[in-house]
Parts: sequence; structure tokens; C-alpha cells
Amino acid sequence: MFAAGALLAFAQPAQAGPTSELDEAAAQALFDEAMSLMEAGRFSAACPKLKDSLALDPAIGTRFYFATCLERTGRLASAWTSYVAAADEASTLNRRDQEREARWRAEALRPRLPWLTVVVPDEVRGAAGLQIRRDGHALREAQWGAAVPVDPGVVSIEASAPGRMPWRMRWVAREGERVTIAVPPLAAKPRSASAPPPARPGVPPARWAGYATGAAGVAALGVGAAFGLHAAVMKGRASCDAQGRCATSSDAARLDQAISSARISTATSVIGGALLAGGVVLALTAPSTDAGRPAGASSQLTVGLSGIAVRWVVR
Repeated sequence: MFAAGALLAFAQPAQAGPTSELDEAAAQALFDEAMSLMEAGRFSAACPKLKDSLALDPAIGTRFYFATCLERTGRLASAWTSYVAAADEASTLNRRDQEREARWRAEALRPRLPWLTVVVPDEVRGAAGLQIRRDGHALREAQWGAAVPVDPGVVSIEASAPGRMPWRMRWVAREGERVTIAVPPLAAKPRSASAPPPARPGVPPARWAGYATGAAGVAALGVGAAFGLHAAVMKGRASCDAQGRCATSSDAARLDQAISSARISTATSVIGGALLAGGVVLALTAPSTDAGRPAGASSQLTVGLSGIAVRWVVR
């Protein structure tokens, strides 16, 4: 439980400066709520109300109780800072009892404080635009290399600079511990991470279409050659005269297969030749890059008995 009687020197939130009546009333209400919460042992709920009261009315007593609340919730460095600030304000207002109490509390906390020193070597300082952050807050250059008290718990240290890979680390601060952390040199970002190389022009789609069409033509010619070979073999096995008269029914069947294969061979060879020729024409007439053809344009291949035609169609 919170022993309010031990803090009689700060029984009333003495003001450090003028404030409006409305702000003063709101600050007093928040202060009273916080005191009730602290007496009930609910320090985590009391601290935000004391902080808001302090923002409305920067009273020395409120600052002192805020420091006490922070101390009871384990935020030792924040409590120490508030005690020192309360002592300095009390000294300015010549409130000696309040100053002695606040300084005594600050000194009693000092051995329990975790201290952190962030060292930034000269080779790291040379990085243009270097920023060092602790728990998301920027550290001024004057703080580099200086021992600073921190609250117990997880402390995050970050270093960043334009064009360089960021560096991060976490440290679990414990009471009374003193730690020095040196920021390492920041590595340069890979080229892909900072400036991607210019795109290389690839083969335009129309030219790929020509290659595919030519490949289909070659395949068709291969099929035609296979059927032509089959026709020749079957005709050679059939015992038939020039008029198509065969010695047996088996010979007649072989002759029919030869004729059928020959017709397929002729058709596929014609189509294959047309496709091959069309693919060559399409590949040779395609623009060297996509920029060489109109936007939205595509190629169209026409194969007919009279020849082959390639034209560009704009949609």
C-alpha cells in the first residue's frame, strides 16, 4: 500500500507557475483521483492521471508524486529524472523541505539505475545522414559516448544512414547494470536495394510468335515426312499393277494405306512449309523492340493458297 503520510512535505501540489482556473481545477481533480488510486496500490492506473495533471498544471507536488508513482511501477530512470526536476523547481521557489526530500529520493535511486553508453566510432560517424535511436527516439550527437540512465527492461538501439543497411540490437537492462554498446560500421546497401539496374530490352512478343510459328512448321514437315515414308513402304509391299489391280485382298489393303498416308503427307507438308515460311517472315519483319510498334498493336499471320501475309493490327 502507498504510505501518503511519509510525503507530508508534498501534501499539496504547490504550483510552479501561473495557470488558468479551468486547467487548475481539472489538474486538481486528476491529482485527487491519482492519490486515491495510489492509496489503493493501483500505481499503473495512477501514473497516467498524474502525467495529465502535470501537463495542465506543472505543480511541484504533482511532479514529486508522479516520480513516486513511476518508481513504484519500476520505471527507475524516469522516476529519477522527475525527482531531480522536482528538486530543481523547489530550489527555484526556495522550498527547502521539498528540495531536500526530492534530492534524497533521487540519490537513493541512483545505485539502482541501469546505465547505457552508446559509442559511435569515428569510422561510423563518417556515414552521411547517420541517425542513432534509442527506443525510437533520436540520440543527439552530444549523447553519443555519454552514460545515460534507462528504465529496466528491453532497450532497443538502432543506427541508420541513407544508402546503408540499418543496424539494430536489443539489450535487457537490469537494475544497477552499466553497459557500453558500440555501433558497428554500416554496410552499403546492395545495388538492387538502392538503385535497380536499367531493364534490358528483351525479344519482342511478335518475334517470339515468329519463332513459334516456324517451329510448328518444322514439326508439321516432320509429320509429313513420316507419313510419306509410310506410304512408300506400304506401296512397296503391295503386289499391285499400275491400274491398281492387286493380287490379293491384303495387297489391296496395303495399297489403300499407302494412298491415305500419301495424302496426309502432302497436306501436312504443305501446311508445314507455309508455317515455316510464315514464321521466318514474321520474325524478320517484327520491330527490334516493343517501342518500334504502335501501342496496342499485335501481329496477325495469314496463310492461304495464294501465299503468306503478315500484317499489324492495332486494337
